[in-house]
Amino acid sequence: MNHKKIQKKLILFLDKELPERETKEIKQHLTQCLLCSKTLERLEHIFKLEKSSKRVEPSLLIWEKITQKINENKSPVFFSALFLKQFIKVFRLTTILVILLAGLFLGVYLGNIPTINNIKDENSKFIKLEQDKFYYSVYLDSFDDLPPESIGGVYMILAKKN
Repeated sequence: MNHKKIQKKLILFLDKELPERETKEIKQHLTQCLLCSKTLERLEHIFKLEKSSKRVEPSLLIWEKITQKINENKSPVFFSALFLKQFIKVFRLTTILVILLAGLFLGVYLGNIPTINNIKDENSKFIKLEQDKFYYSVYLDSFDDLPPESIGGVYMILAKKN
C-alpha cells in the first residue's frame, strides 16, 4: 500500500475496524515508514486528549432557545424580501410610464415648433416675396432667348398663339 491509502485508513486502524489482512499490512508499513508512524502517534495523542476532556452538556432549553431565535429572525427577512420584490415591480412599471410620458411630451413639443411655412409675422411677407421671385425666375421667361427651331422656341410660339 502507498502512503495515501495508509493514512486514510489510520483512523480505522486505531478503532480496530479493519480486517486482519489490512491491519497486518499497516503494521508492517508503520515499522518501515517514519512519516506514517508519526501521523499515527499524532492521531493517538488527539484521541487521548478528546477522551480526557470534559464534555459540556447543553441546557435542557437550548433547542427551544435556538428555534425561538431562528423564528424571530425569519419574519423580518421574509418581509423585507417580499417588500423588495414588490418595490422592483413597481419601479419597473413607473420607469416605463415615465419614459412613455416623456416621449409623448417630446412629440407634442416637436410638433409645435414653428416652421418656415407657418411663420405668421412680418418676415412672412418678405419670405413669400423671395419665394415668388425664385418661382418666376425659373418660369417660362427663361425660354425667351432660345432659337425658334429649338424645343423651347417651338413651345414659346405655341404659347403665344393661345
